[in-house]
Amino acid sequence: MTDLRLKGVLFKLPEKPVYPDWFFAGKNTPFTHCRNVARGRHPMGHELGPEESRCGTCKHVFVRQCSKTYFKCEKCRVTCGSATDIRLKWRGCALWEEK
Repeated sequence: MTDLRLKGVLFKLPEKPVYPDWFFAGKNTPFTHCRNVARGRHPMGHELGPEESRCGTCKHVFVRQCSKTYFKCEKCRVTCGSATDIRLKWRGCALWEEK
């Protein structure tokens, strides 16, 4: 009879990704945003734009006012959920255009 006990580590935990300064991954940040940034893309899934660009300076940003203020992008699918909210300090995407 063979010994079926596991020796050593059962599985290796993945290392925590290192995000750029312009992106903060808090406990309520959607997983898709974190995954896209870890892959070197914009949180909304587009390619990254120029280094000096920011979502807050793009002409495609608009405000959706409900009980709070939410910033959205015209170039992405817009829903009432947090997954389509953008942050003005994020680095601009490849679709970035100056206001």
